Amino acid sequence: MKLSTRITSAGAGNDPAPDRRPRGKTIMQGAQTVVALLLVAVIGSGCGSMAMKQSKQGASLVEYLYSGQLPPEKLQQASITELSIPLRIGIAFVPGTADPKFGITEVEQIRWSTQIKAAFEKYPFVGKLEVVPTAYLKSGGGFDNLRQIAALLNLDVIALLSYDQIQFSEPNKLSMMYWTGIGAYLVPGDQYDIHTVLEATVFDVRTRKLLFRAPGTSTIKGSAAWIKFSDSSRQARSEGFDKALEQLIPNVDGALQAFRRQAQDDPAIRLSLPAGYDPNATRHSPRGTAAR
Repeated sequence: MKLSTRITSAGAGNDPAPDRRPRGKTIMQGAQTVVALLLVAVIGSGCGSMAMKQSKQGASLVEYLYSGQLPPEKLQQASITELSIPLRIGIAFVPGTADPKFGITEVEQIRWSTQIKAAFEKYPFVGKLEVVPTAYLKSGGGFDNLRQIAALLNLDVIALLSYDQIQFSEPNKLSMMYWTGIGAYLVPGDQYDIHTVLEATVFDVRTRKLLFRAPGTSTIKGSAAWIKFSDSSRQARSEGFDKALEQLIPNVDGALQAFRRQAQDDPAIRLSLPAGYDPNATRHSPRGTAAR
């Protein structure tokens, strides 16, 4: 009778048997599942960047000056270029085309323009110097836009800064360590190669005559962990402009010196010179110091 009672009692309930596995083992298995899911997410994200990518930003001088207008040879006026010394010069970046997350900022443009300003201001040949905000320049605005700016700021000449920057990025052999999860934070498995061209082109606004130009270039290479790649490559792109500027500034200086010597003998240029003007003179005490 007792045996029958036990059997009846054991089969009376339909509740599942309790999980008698150790509690610590259950927690460990759950943690392993979470880690596995995280690894899948990291590897999945990383796989999207396994091919080489190319990103580009640029500001074209030709597109700004001649977009939708007459060809350059028809826009160029045949009149004599008259320059009153000392010159009143504006410095401005041509409007660019780039994703805001990729492109350079207005603050950077002003900083670089101010550095270029130092290459001009040590010569008596140059008088007023004005850094023109990019917001003043309309996309495709051309010489009509430059005339408006020159009238507003009382300028004779404008130095336009154009640029072209290409970034190549791809994973390297170390990217195989991303599967560990922590590798995406610590292992520099993605590399970049950034090429920058920066050019200063100086025009007389009234006659649209090109007075002189100067280029600067740079190449920056590096690598970073996947999780840090966006910030690292952003800093490298800015460094690319800094390096190109280091080359541009002495080239601007050389081009300006050559122009101020040759302008007096150029039949297409008429100079209005102050008394005692010396084309080889420099200011012993510059009015300002370039921003660093």
